[in-house]
Amino acid sequence: MDAKNNICVSESVDAAAKAAAEFWAQCAVAAIQDRGAFYIAFSGGSTPQYLHRYLLMDEYREKIDWSRVHAFFGDERMVARDHPDSNYRMVRETLLSHVDIPEANIYPVVDDALLASLEPAQSAAMLAANYAKVLEQRLPHDEHGRITFDLVMLGMGADGHTASLFPGTSILDERTRSVAEVYVEKLTAWRVSLTFPVIEQAQQRLLLICGEDKAEVLAKVFASTDKHDYPVKRFASLPRSEWFLDQAAASKLEQA
Repeated sequence: MDAKNNICVSESVDAAAKAAAEFWAQCAVAAIQDRGAFYIAFSGGSTPQYLHRYLLMDEYREKIDWSRVHAFFGDERMVARDHPDSNYRMVRETLLSHVDIPEANIYPVVDDALLASLEPAQSAAMLAANYAKVLEQRLPHDEHGRITFDLVMLGMGADGHTASLFPGTSILDERTRSVAEVYVEKLTAWRVSLTFPVIEQAQQRLLLICGEDKAEVLAKVFASTDKHDYPVKRFASLPRSEWFLDQAAASKLEQA
């Protein structure tokens, strides 16, 4: 395992989510104190919902000035905002609708009218281009003029994908765009995702990974001798990446 990363292993999904929520809140408070705002990219899936529940508890929620939180999304499916598979809908229902965040501070990827008016490939490309413009306009820039999130939340699929950066897809080689469309063959679906450069430029990355089905791939991610190009592996040697794992996901790390 790489010493550049902080790896926190907890007994259960719930405990891992609590540890991640503590880190999330610390990042938010520090960013607001230092820069007056907190720029966060949320992840999809079921595991982040455990983290959201903790953020809604008074000990976390009351620490954060939600009027200064700016909510973005690390990736999105090509579905309407109210669709059950929408990452936007999940984050809104499990967190954002329960805190005092201004509507103007929430930046969904999908424009429902645009999505309905174009073929999937066209809508994905246009939504990616539009979201890249939103990031350029709304996010702070570092001394090199690069857009910078305070925190990017990430998970990992059993195939080693993170956000919508799937193995074997062209988006893995994208180095110029901050947001790109990607066709995922095994899902027969288009998605829009942040690319590696903008995730790498973030002040911090929070990776919340739980479940026994993640154990084997996670062990390979941290095995320096394993050359398989799991997308999430790119963060295994990147500083400022905080890994929150449950015991099931971490069970094979010692064998790496």
